[in-house]
Amino acid sequence: MTGLHARGVVVGVDGTQGSHAALTFAIQEAALRGSPLEVITAWTWAEDGAADGYLPEHARHDAQQIQDQEIALTLAQVDARPVLSRQVIQGDPAKVLRRLAKDAAYLVLGASKEGQWRRDLFGTVGDYCVRHATCAVMIVRDPTEEGTADHVPELAALDEPATPRDVTSPSR
Repeated sequence: MTGLHARGVVVGVDGTQGSHAALTFAIQEAALRGSPLEVITAWTWAEDGAADGYLPEHARHDAQQIQDQEIALTLAQVDARPVLSRQVIQGDPAKVLRRLAKDAAYLVLGASKEGQWRRDLFGTVGDYCVRHATCAVMIVRDPTEEGTADHVPELAALDEPATPRDVTSPSR
């Protein structure tokens, strides 16, 4: 494979409805394009959590569990089966995703809230990635939020634009 298809798709997963929608779209899109998909879950740990017995290994375990559950749930809802790899990495989610999507065709992220300003609309991770990523970034809104039922994800700056479709429907 060459070009866009060989470069693959990276998706950030954090357990929110927005990231579930992003994972659903990314799985379908990667399968449609014949591109590999990399699922990334980043996690952080604050030292003050140790006082309550919450250690880094607990944070990593929780992140792995979120990723495992989201992948299993999403694969049960869609027929598409792209080549899928996955990583759970410690670090600031925005910076981890930007770094790992460096050579990707595009990065897919979920947005879980609407707002007047970009940071409110995309969230802080999405805002950072839109501003700093070296690949195209697709933001998929949470389909359960008011006003998003007819939302079709859009992706700019690709040689072959994503095909708009309802990513919340498991039959597609």
